[in-house]
Formats: sequence, C-alpha cells, structure tokens
Amino acid sequence: MEKISPEELYSLYKDTLYKCQSKIFNYADDIIETMVFEDFVIGATSFLHDDSLNTLINNHLIDKKQYDLSRKIRALFFEIEDCGELTMDCLKGRSERWQHLVSLVDEAVAGVKNEAVLLDCELEYIHDRIEELSSVDLQEKMWLNRNNDTGRISSYAELMCSLYDDLNLELVLRKVMEKYGHSNNALNELYKLSTLLDNYEEPYTNGHIEDELIIKDSNWQVIVKQAQRVLANWNQIQPMLSQY
Repeated sequence: MEKISPEELYSLYKDTLYKCQSKIFNYADDIIETMVFEDFVIGATSFLHDDSLNTLINNHLIDKKQYDLSRKIRALFFEIEDCGELTMDCLKGRSERWQHLVSLVDEAVAGVKNEAVLLDCELEYIHDRIEELSSVDLQEKMWLNRNNDTGRISSYAELMCSLYDDLNLELVLRKVMEKYGHSNNALNELYKLSTLLDNYEEPYTNGHIEDELIIKDSNWQVIVKQAQRVLANWNQIQPMLSQY
C-alpha cells in the first residue's frame, strides 16, 4: 500500500468520523447503509487504528483528548460487531451501544470542526467537487457510468456528503463570509451556490434518490450553471478559503 502523508491521513480520519455522526439519520436508508456499513467500517478499521492515531498525534494534527476519544470509538465499534449489532435494525433502533457510539462520534466531530485551517488537499477536493457540480457530462459519466473515462465513480449523495460532511462547506463559508461579508462578488457566487444546494429538493423514487432524474431536473440545471460561475471565479475564491 502506498504510504500517505500525515495530512492525507488526517483527512481520511475526519471523513471516517463524519460517516457515523448523528447527522446521518437525516439521510435515506440507502445512504446511511453506505456511509456506516461500508465507509465507516473501513475507516474505523484503518484510520482509527492506533498506528494511524499515533501518526496524527505525533504530527500535532490531533490532541490527547481526541486521541483517547478516537480509541474509545474504535473499541466500541468492534464491541458492536462482536455482539452481532452491526445491522441496520440495531443502528436505526438506536441500541444502547449504537447510541453511545454515535454520541462519542459527535463529540469527536465537534473536536475537528473547530479547526482554523483548511488543508491544501481539502481546497483541491472542494474544487474537484464543484467541477463535478458544474458539468452534466461529468455527472453522466461518474453517476450513471456512461462512457466513463474518468477513472472515478460518484453519485449525487456522495457529492453532497463530501461537500457538507467531509469538507464542511457550510461551516467554512460561514466563517469566510463573517470576515469578508457580501462585498466580494467572487465569494458571493460561492454563497449563492451553497444556498441553491441547501434549498434543492431531490426527486425520489420509492424512497431512493434517482441520479438520472436529478441530472434532468430544471432546478438542478440552475445549480450546474451557478457552479460554472464559481469555477470561473475560483482563483479569487481559493485564497479567501485558504485563510479560514
């Protein structure tokens, strides 16, 4: 396995936490299943491992409190697995162990959401996600796997989770707007995009989000056009985000 930098490890560590916070219960069941029983399972095994946590604390990316909290989360996760509670019924039923685990994760998420710096790799990831937002062609390739020559697979749900859970776009933008206000036209384009995404109502079929219907949705096309405006102004926006 290719060695990753401490900064990349920290990004994966945060992503793991975001996949099992209480906010996930706002999503449809299929999204919850992917986040918890695929993404969090992998992340808890690898990125909450003592070796990973030692790397993070030795590089001053987490403190002792976060280190201890992360070890508790991993231990409780394996206890849930050993007790046969690694099921959707137990998770949605909020068994005592799951309830405790989610509360610990929320506490850990609060610890990382107070940071004052965006990593360069996170800024690059935000750009990549906005680029995906701006292109119907990319969405058809990555969401619907039509003539996909990108080497990447995505979906509407993954895109939104990345922007708002993994990358904390809402929090970042709020902090930046507090500093610059609405006087900066380029930054306002990103603010408009975030507002459109917040207000977007996804088309569902039998309780599931349909990516193809989203791509064809006229309201989604407005978001695509706004994402294109953000990309056109990215060279002005990025320095402001990097100072957050």
